[in-house]
Amino acid sequence: MESIDKYFWIIIIGVIGINILIFRSRARTYLDDKPDIKEKTNILFWNVFIFTSLPFLIQGIGILTGNIDSVFDYLKPENANTFIILWYVSLFLMWTKGTLWIFNRNGAEFLSEHPEVLLKNMFRFKKSFSPKIVKIGWIAFLILGIWGILNPYMIGL
Repeated sequence: MESIDKYFWIIIIGVIGINILIFRSRARTYLDDKPDIKEKTNILFWNVFIFTSLPFLIQGIGILTGNIDSVFDYLKPENANTFIILWYVSLFLMWTKGTLWIFNRNGAEFLSEHPEVLLKNMFRFKKSFSPKIVKIGWIAFLILGIWGILNPYMIGL
């Protein structure tokens, strides 16, 4: 059990990386016909990889340096140290960057106009979604993320 607690973060970063490679591979055919969005999509995939991996990289550094005992310590901010605070800050940054992109930088419109890039790829949907539905989906994602962070407190862990 100790090794899972100590190296869980590596598994998650690996899974994130593999998923990004799969998404890029599946989108390649679509992007070959649309060179105007190919670079924008590559930037999107890199941003998704970096910002979703960052909290787990912080977990790993905290655990490997001995400042954190287990991945579960990150769900106890009352034991706050630099790594736990950085972990929460990284989640906030990831959610903020995603929210700004979806709502202020035409991210919802991009995903709606080019669902083959991520939405059809990720969820295997057969149709496109309006920008409004993409925004509602993002809000649902944020609510689930916040609930996941608050859940240990609600159940008394």
